[in-house]
Amino acid sequence: WRVVELGCGLGLPASAAAAVGAAHVMCADLDAAVTEAATSSAQLNARGGTRVEAGVLDWTSPEAWPERAFDLALGADILYQEAFPPAVAATLAQVLAAGGRALLADPEARPNRGAFAEACAAHGLRCEEEACKGDGAIVILRVARGSESSAGGPRAV
Repeated sequence: WRVVELGCGLGLPASAAAAVGAAHVMCADLDAAVTEAATSSAQLNARGGTRVEAGVLDWTSPEAWPERAFDLALGADILYQEAFPPAVAATLAQVLAAGGRALLADPEARPNRGAFAEACAAHGLRCEEEACKGDGAIVILRVARGSESSAGGPRAV
């Protein structure tokens, strides 16, 4: 499976995907230094055969992202600015392969999940929310294409 981490920061989800044997992992962020560090970490954790690469990409320019190239998109706390929900939804519509899924972790207190769900629907994506168990006050957003259930595919809660 092919995985992209949006707004990769330290790249922990990308490193975890590489460690469990994803075929291809992309650490994507707007900052080249960030993607280089995250990519190095993912490469250190990768199983043999996993291709790890950096992507200096901006989700406000989704047309610059690879088209339908990923089976799983991961992200954490990336909807914090008002302009980000529609941009992230457009990016997911661009990068998710047929049958692809996205898992985004968002702090419960953030106000932009409703706008994100609306933007997903406008791009033919289905978005479901699930409260994360524990004390972290985190919501998991599961995204899938169209009428596909977002509950299938890789699961990480």
